[in-house]
Amino acid sequence: MLGDLRREELDLIGWSGSPSHVKNVAGQLDRRDRGLVDYLVVRDADGAPIAKGAIDYEETPGAGTLFQLATRTDLEGRGHARMLIEEAERRIRARALTT
Repeated sequence: MLGDLRREELDLIGWSGSPSHVKNVAGQLDRRDRGLVDYLVVRDADGAPIAKGAIDYEETPGAGTLFQLATRTDLEGRGHARMLIEEAERRIRARALTT
């Protein structure tokens, strides 16, 4: 399942980095609320985030910039990141921006 990261899932993405990284992700969700970022996740069958990544629409004028991409290490190589990147590129194109 592919969707947007929810604030209540922040405790479930500790696998992606340090506590300060998760705190930064929370800040990115504040930026998302202002339309500056999209924060995507791929969820497993139980709904837990297993891959994540964001699109920054502010960093480079006229483009969307992918950042903070991560996949749970025990689930790498299964196409989760590819699915996330394809959706990110679709969202960037929907805003008539370049990738």
